[in-house]
Amino acid sequence: MVLRILAAAGDGSTDCNRPMVWTAVEHYRRMSVHLSDRKRRKHWERRRDGKSPLLMHEAMIYLFHSLTLVWAHVVAEARGVGYMTVLDEWVIDGAKQLIHGVPEEAVTVTASTLLLCGTVASPNGRSADAGLLHTQARGAGIDLEEISAYVPGDVYNAEVELLMVAASFSIYAGALVSHLE
Repeated sequence: MVLRILAAAGDGSTDCNRPMVWTAVEHYRRMSVHLSDRKRRKHWERRRDGKSPLLMHEAMIYLFHSLTLVWAHVVAEARGVGYMTVLDEWVIDGAKQLIHGVPEEAVTVTASTLLLCGTVASPNGRSADAGLLHTQARGAGIDLEEISAYVPGDVYNAEVELLMVAASFSIYAGALVSHLE
């Protein structure tokens, strides 16, 4: 699903990716609508503790963040520029110019989550700890519902917007990698 979304990016528009992202969130909505808060919390705790796999929409944001962080490191090493500079100024700021039709809050929340993942996974700004990268990006996936509370609208639409922004960041980071010599 993640690769299909990235491949459908074409012109960088979020419109072509929205139906695929909504499919994953809609599956979660249908699955969780009849669960009590207690059961939903228990399922979340099992995913957090690694006893259950991530749900599709959680796995998607985990993979988008992981790809973006890895590709930012590749660009930083190839260009001899600081990793956080590439992540913040090149990837996030560059992608923000291409993102249309997504609430500003979704862009800001996703960017701050991605920057937090990147800062923790690569504290020295040069080499990334693969284990920390995995833990941070997985944590962002697990906390997707909580993070979406910072975006206006209902939780499911907010999750779609966050996933759209995360996909845009990955697409832009991939484009930067493709332009390396």
